[in-house]
Amino acid sequence: AAPLRDETPCLPRTPYGRTKLRAEEIVREQGVKSGYRHTILRLCTVYGPGYRTGGMFEVLPKILRKQSLVARVAWPGRMSLVFLEDLARLLLAIPGEQRTEDRTFLVSSGEDPSFGDIAAQVARVHGLDHRPISLSSVAERFARRVTGTWPLWKHAPYSIMIAAWRASLLLEGLFCDGTELTRLLGIRYLPWQEGFKRMYDVRERPA
Repeated sequence: AAPLRDETPCLPRTPYGRTKLRAEEIVREQGVKSGYRHTILRLCTVYGPGYRTGGMFEVLPKILRKQSLVARVAWPGRMSLVFLEDLARLLLAIPGEQRTEDRTFLVSSGEDPSFGDIAAQVARVHGLDHRPISLSSVAERFARRVTGTWPLWKHAPYSIMIAAWRASLLLEGLFCDGTELTRLLGIRYLPWQEGFKRMYDVRERPA
């Protein structure tokens, strides 16, 4: 799959995504009415100390410890990341940069590891035994066909819709090209492997 770009049409698959797109429209509309300048950032996965309870970064170590099949499969989907501190520096830099005014940017460190890579690094940071399982071409084609039948999933109950969307991310990923904003601001990002070490070092340290 090709990465999303700043000019890629935004086609949300979930109600949550549609509310975010509508919020962008409101910002633009009010900017025209009120005369203020704005910059819209479409964030990829933000990670770092204080990650969300119940989210991927809390769940992954738990299911890796249990040798869960879901955690062991080397899922090919690629994920764009940005470390929390890098995002904070980026947000502080934007107000003084006229070239970002009234524009929309994707935010990514540009590394885009696969879900399989991410699971392996989480296991490494926690000192866990991790024996990944390669997804066979037959199984991958079947899974892509099932999760790719989006017209069917969008009419399903919300819980099934979200499960199907998450499954599609494991296969197709969600990664974007954030090079334009990186170039404008001259941001240098912390390598994601090092970022994961820092994220879990803070969270897992005994009180």
